[in-house]
Amino acid sequence: MKKRFLIFAAIFCMGMNLFGQALNYIDTGDYAYYLDIRYGEPILRGYMIAHIEGKDLYVFCNVRRLEKKQSWNFVLTGPEPKDGEFKFANIIGADEILKLPKEEKAMITQSIPDFLNFHMMRYTNKNKIEYGNEIEDKWDNYSLYYCFNRIVPFFNFSAISIKFKDHKEGDEFPVVYNLVKAGNLDLTDEKNAELFTKMDVNWDIKPIKTKSLKMPESEPMNVEMCGQQITLDTNWKEHEENGNKTYWLSVNTIRDAQLMLEPLDEKHSKKFTIDLQEKVLKVLLNAYEGAQPIYNLISVKKEKNYLRASVVLLDKENQLNIVRVYMTKKYIINLSCFYDVWAEHNDYFKAIINSIDKNPK
Repeated sequence: MKKRFLIFAAIFCMGMNLFGQALNYIDTGDYAYYLDIRYGEPILRGYMIAHIEGKDLYVFCNVRRLEKKQSWNFVLTGPEPKDGEFKFANIIGADEILKLPKEEKAMITQSIPDFLNFHMMRYTNKNKIEYGNEIEDKWDNYSLYYCFNRIVPFFNFSAISIKFKDHKEGDEFPVVYNLVKAGNLDLTDEKNAELFTKMDVNWDIKPIKTKSLKMPESEPMNVEMCGQQITLDTNWKEHEENGNKTYWLSVNTIRDAQLMLEPLDEKHSKKFTIDLQEKVLKVLLNAYEGAQPIYNLISVKKEKNYLRASVVLLDKENQLNIVRVYMTKKYIINLSCFYDVWAEHNDYFKAIINSIDKNPK
């Protein structure tokens, strides 16, 4: 596969005009790291955006050859794109890259055409992007399939798979590019620009399995949260977190699962549009300290005027967790637990959710 992708020449040339549209969907300090396996080895490609006073655009790039433990940094700069045109006037930090052998230089600088291709795929298909759909990008000898989701940060895709023209029926479409880490850094602190290039990125995810949970016998227990009746059982214990009442399922650990309802005041409930709900879900992706979302496992459904989401996270102990989020007019329902526990007792947790009136009047 490696040879079939060595088709891009180095494009370090001053004043080069690159066509696209404004990057207003990516905020200053937003970053993303992608795992690229197109060259027969794992490569991390990171991007971070800075909009400077609405006039200039900086794209910080970090490229890591993981097996060789090599890393390169460079910055694309130019005026903020207007009227559909990128004009990168300068590329900072390219001197050492330009000295590399031709093939290796092409491998490193591939981040530049990638960035532009990803942006154009996102821009030209912005009205087609849903909560989990594939969009084809046709090339001469192959097609790339982008797995888009409106909730996924940066370019809104979690993975890219490839299908060559000589593809045989029944063959899989291998994933060649996927999002492994994203977030936002406060760039008013200059140290954070350097933090981006040195941050740890867990790209080789190998989660450990959670201990099987045998649910003890219990009695049904009706509780009230935000004025809503919920049917739990006596295995759940009441706690308080951030001023909100919450219930924890405590069997194997002090918190195998957690249920919380976060109220919305009347002012916000009237303005709780789908766009605002999407923003809430995007904030949720970075709300769990030390946890890394598995972006290709994000699932979102729209029911009436509300979103229901499932997010899988890898925690500090290398265990998978699942967070189920249900938006309503008066509150946000948040049920989280270990992923293996959810899979083992799926009907049990669904019965709890079904006991809640999702759309109170």
